[in-house]
Amino acid sequence: MDGCLGQYAVLILDTQLVPRRVRPFAATGGRLTSRLRRPTVTAATSPINAGQLVFQLEFGGVKRLSSPAVLLVEDDRILREVMLEILSAEGFAVSTSDDSVDALRQLLAGAKYDVVVLDHEMPRLKGLDLLSILRSEKRWVPCVLYSGSLELAAAQCKSLRVGPVLHKPCEISVLVRAINDAIDSHA
Repeated sequence: MDGCLGQYAVLILDTQLVPRRVRPFAATGGRLTSRLRRPTVTAATSPINAGQLVFQLEFGGVKRLSSPAVLLVEDDRILREVMLEILSAEGFAVSTSDDSVDALRQLLAGAKYDVVVLDHEMPRLKGLDLLSILRSEKRWVPCVLYSGSLELAAAQCKSLRVGPVLHKPCEISVLVRAINDAIDSHA
């Protein structure tokens, strides 16, 4: 594999960058290895962008170079701060709003986010109402609704172009999967 001695190597599978641990180059007899089925190894001297996520695979580990932009709309200060920290640690670029009306103004003014994570139970405007207004204004930003009590039928989810409602409390892995699914469904 000529050129794989460069500074970066990127493993690509089905047009998505998939980071994997790479043993030291010399230890593999001059081959890059991974646990992927039929990975494509591309040598590069700079990061490669493949869709929303960009990873740089160095021979010492993986570093995310850009992250999906998330608007987190949550009125509970403690929960908002905890979710901000967790989602940031998961590699998302998170902006927060404690008020759904303010979030709606931002989105209608053209603020660009890859996904909006909405609490349903908000004081001035419910998350579902915010989502309905966005859709009536032809704003198709991906959204993830979460609530302690809201239930939506599959037909409602389909008409609003939103996945199933997540129920509080939910595991972070479930939230992260829902965010990624929402982004992927609108790509």
